Amino acid sequence: MNKNIQIYEKYLEEKMNQKTLSKQDLLNHRAQIAYLQHERYIHLLVTCVVSIILFMILMVCLYYDSILLNLLLIIFVVLDAFYVRHYYVLENTIQRWYKVEIDIITLINNLK
Repeated sequence: MNKNIQIYEKYLEEKMNQKTLSKQDLLNHRAQIAYLQHERYIHLLVTCVVSIILFMILMVCLYYDSILLNLLLIIFVVLDAFYVRHYYVLENTIQRWYKVEIDIITLINNLK
């Protein structure tokens, strides 16, 4: 996902530097935003589910003393950390792309 974001941002930066943006580019950018919003929503749901499971495992670990449960707890802590980081990247990318959308609209209006 990060590689796709970087490729698209590089493509968009080149188009903006060349000032060859059109309304079609704006529509494509909005489609990219919609795709990323969907991806962000799915990862939010998955992150919440993993966090709930992590909390449940933590509660069980506090009640029972087991090496396997502690190992499972560690696995879920790491998994949850990666999901939170990925969601953080998606959220920041969406916010950045909202600003880029405004820049695209401004650039298109100035080219007329």
